[in-house]
Amino acid sequence: VWEPWLRDAAAPVARRLKFPPGWERRVGDAATMAFGFLDATLRSFTLRLLRRDAWLWTFYIHLLVLYAIAASCLANTTRADPLALAAAGAAELHLRQHEGGTATDIAAGAGVGDGDGALRGKGTHANDGLGV
Repeated sequence: VWEPWLRDAAAPVARRLKFPPGWERRVGDAATMAFGFLDATLRSFTLRLLRRDAWLWTFYIHLLVLYAIAASCLANTTRADPLALAAAGAAELHLRQHEGGTATDIAAGAGVGDGDGALRGKGTHANDGLGV
């Protein structure tokens, strides 16, 4: 079922590496052997888990712990609300344009003002139409 897909996916690589004719059979045989070994090993492991309730529960708990660790890592690396970030970026761009920064300054993200990236002057006034 998956051998034709593997052959089609590997064909461009094989042409590029100038594999000799018949490479498909050798790669297919190796993949079939690897799949058979992996399938038998995982089935045996699953049967052993199903025979003992303690091992089955240990397996489930370990999955739960791994998912909790992954969620924790994901939560620590995820940025803030994308809509809030987009609104903040649009407001900052509007302020830079209002201050008269050049297109190059705006594209590069350079601030207009004292060089520290902080915007100064009339664009930061409360009545500039931003409502900020």
